[in-house]
Amino acid sequence: MVEVSETINGCSTGQIQGLSLQVLEKIIADHPGKLSRIDHELIVCEGAQNNPYLQTKAYEALVRAVEKRGIKLHINSCLRTPMQQYMLRRQFELGICGIRAAAPPPKSNHNSGLAIDIQDSVGWRRTLQAHQWRWIGAFDPMHYDFKGGGENLGSLQVQAFQELWNEFNPQDKIATDGIWGSATAARVRKSPAQGFGNPPVLKKEMFSQEVGQLQLLLRKALGLTPEQLAADMHFGSATFKAVVQFQEKYDLAADGIVGPSTIAKLEEVTGEKFVVT
Repeated sequence: MVEVSETINGCSTGQIQGLSLQVLEKIIADHPGKLSRIDHELIVCEGAQNNPYLQTKAYEALVRAVEKRGIKLHINSCLRTPMQQYMLRRQFELGICGIRAAAPPPKSNHNSGLAIDIQDSVGWRRTLQAHQWRWIGAFDPMHYDFKGGGENLGSLQVQAFQELWNEFNPQDKIATDGIWGSATAARVRKSPAQGFGNPPVLKKEMFSQEVGQLQLLLRKALGLTPEQLAADMHFGSATFKAVVQFQEKYDLAADGIVGPSTIAKLEEVTGEKFVVT
């Protein structure tokens, strides 16, 4: 098991994507409506380091901006979990990975889903600033903050991590106060980079590496093309439809929920092993 502390020198917060997504899934489940998933043909938010979410008002303003300019916006960094922020802060303190600025967790606007780092900052500046996205300045030239209001979700994410830690470490519980203190930092350092435990099922609106693997297996089992079913790690409507189609084809309960029986049949049909990371 790789711990978060072992990933610091790796220079990519994507190394702890599993843990990050687990915290975000908890936020989305416990606090529906606070975050919106980035899902627009003109917004590119790819890579393991990217969590494709923003607060809803920020996302809506971003959509208005890209539709006004009419070309693709490439996001290098979007919503960031406090664990990812911890990695960046440590890299900044150690003078590694080219990190020139990093707020302590969870104080970055990235932690609240109210900031983006983008490509072609100069080209986008006028349009973004006309839609409530403020350029932060030359010291961090790719960074924009949303100025149209929003909540501080940093402490909410910290609390979600604390609750997950306690759930999987009942013998070593910590306060679930949403405060990033020494006790929380110590537990983050020794948390598994891939996340706690194994998800018992995959279901609609989940976002994880396991969902991406599911999509690839469904393509093979059903003869679908990438255009018909994207391997985007998001259990959206297309994935739900494909799961139901597969379950109906092989006389499984067609509920769109991927549990052990559906996974076993997928492995049997495709000849490939479903690996939980």
